[in-house]
Amino acid sequence: MPLIRSMHLAKFVAEMVASFTLSLAVLKTIELGNMKQLTPKRIMHFRMLFEALFEYPDKLIWNIFTRVAITPELESLRHGIEFFIKQYVLKSNKAITEKFKFCIWDHFKELESMPLIRSMHLAKFVAEMVASFTLSLAVLKTIELGNMKQLTPKRIMHFRMLFEALFEYPDKLIWNIFTRVAITPELESLRHGIEFFIKQYVLKSNKAITEKFKVVKKALNNAEGVLL
Repeated sequence: MPLIRSMHLAKFVAEMVASFTLSLAVLKTIELGNMKQLTPKRIMHFRMLFEALFEYPDKLIWNIFTRVAITPELESLRHGIEFFIKQYVLKSNKAITEKFKFCIWDHFKELESMPLIRSMHLAKFVAEMVASFTLSLAVLKTIELGNMKQLTPKRIMHFRMLFEALFEYPDKLIWNIFTRVAITPELESLRHGIEFFIKQYVLKSNKAITEKFKVVKKALNNAEGVLL
């Protein structure tokens, strides 16, 4: 397919999805998570499709993606969409990364009314984004992790799930994840909040992460920014 036709098709499908005439389930025949199937032309086409979707307001984007979140049979598609966006859209488009950040902050504001299953998916998604270095832990800077008055039970549960998901990764990756926020003086409050939260709400209920927490503390003080 010529590039111009591929572009028009991508934008047309995006418009159909954004108007709820179609849902993202229309992509279920595409193995978006299978790199062997993703030729340069396919990558270009679906990147244009998602970039077109990301031009819409955050609320509409939320509703578009939520439509495929409620169907168990579409789990493979959801993983494929997440993989593709992280791998081929966010890494090449800083503006979308910024939009994604604001979208996540909006979801953080909704934690009090958010169902547990949705909170869990959001926590794991953000952890994956941080672990892939698409985002950094600076995405948590709007959260006062060191302020116990702000930490409601639902917020505690959410961010505990997020950090527990991060602690499933190898020590070397954990070191690099936390070092990314160690080298920025403006993030000192966030660093203190992270350390306090993990010690207070994660470590106390999960002693198995004691060694991981030692790595975190050293990384948060790694002002030289040395990566492993």
